[in-house]
Amino acid sequence: MEVGRRSTRWERARALGPVKFAQQYGEWVTGWFGSHRELLEDKTHQIESALQADVAGTNPMAEFNDIEDAVEIVGWYQHQIEVKLVRALSGLEDLDTEEDEDTREFARHDSDGSAKVALIGIDRSLAAWARLREHFADERDQILDTLVLLDRLRRGVEALLPKARSFKRPGFDDVPKKPKKSLRDQKRRR
Repeated sequence: MEVGRRSTRWERARALGPVKFAQQYGEWVTGWFGSHRELLEDKTHQIESALQADVAGTNPMAEFNDIEDAVEIVGWYQHQIEVKLVRALSGLEDLDTEEDEDTREFARHDSDGSAKVALIGIDRSLAAWARLREHFADERDQILDTLVLLDRLRRGVEALLPKARSFKRPGFDDVPKKPKKSLRDQKRRR
């Protein structure tokens, strides 16, 4: 495929609603963390103080780890969602224009697989922001707006690529899961 055609397809994909929402989300995340740096530092100091106080019945380290994990998840998917959506939506054009059945099938798999990765990123980001919302009570309304944006984004992707969720990613979704052993089975083996 020529570079000019690919560039044009990407630009058309960037103009679609879900990609615009993903871009808006990525910019919002950058802004939020930039303007809330002091809030995050204050929270770290509060947790450090709680660790030093060693109050019975509290677990400040668990709170710190939860916040750190949520922040890392948000940062990991912040831009990946947009990139995967551009790939997924730009590939949809091949479904309409390509005459070769194998090429069309590849385009469908590539679009669904890229969209599935974007949906996984959206799902994990939603969960991470929900956790951050619990730790930062004063930011609940603003974080709720983010959750609404991500949910709108998720619904838009699912509407455009309804088979993406059920797509089986080779090496990820097709690996058989080992059945969990019951407590009784575990005791027998000892």
